[in-house]
Amino acid sequence: MLLFLDTEFTDFIDRDLISIALISADGEHEFYGERTDFNYDSCSDFVRSAVWEHLGKFPDAKYKKHQLAERLREWLTALPFDVTIACDSFVDYELLQKLLDGDLPTNITSYYDMHALMEKPTFNKSVCKYHAVPEQPWHHALHDARALRLGWLAWDMQSGRFGMRRHMPISELKAKETDKLPNSRDDALEIETLNWLQKVADTKGWE
Repeated sequence: MLLFLDTEFTDFIDRDLISIALISADGEHEFYGERTDFNYDSCSDFVRSAVWEHLGKFPDAKYKKHQLAERLREWLTALPFDVTIACDSFVDYELLQKLLDGDLPTNITSYYDMHALMEKPTFNKSVCKYHAVPEQPWHHALHDARALRLGWLAWDMQSGRFGMRRHMPISELKAKETDKLPNSRDDALEIETLNWLQKVADTKGWE
């Protein structure tokens, strides 16, 4: 199954996780958590102005770092299928690894680099349409993850790829080689995608 990941963090130089969100391609599985003990002093001016104001909207999602790691590990482990982590920046994936002390659950089997989709008009249009709603701001990990999902659905449907994508098995993934992802097809995800894609097409439309 495909999980869309997004994070917010303090600064690109001194990266300390602030919040993390994941949502499955079918929308049935969603996780969001905010840290209450991140390093406020290391936050960049951008984070102070664009991220802080959106924190605290989900009171039940507040955790200390060790609590967030424990809760996330439990959630990931309980998922019914093997997982491909999809995100538009490898920094998000690194922060996920760091939160879990580099010990990812065994059902996380591959990584999908979405960076190339940022240049696709269909993807961007869907993402911007989602964030156009005031209650769904940019730079909030949960809303950004939801927007990534909708952008991918729009692009995937228009392109007719139906789950075909570029991904790399976790065992082969190296941070310095993320621009060399091989062409591959995850048949399990494709079957899963086709099972619910028509339902999505009946309820949403993209021009």
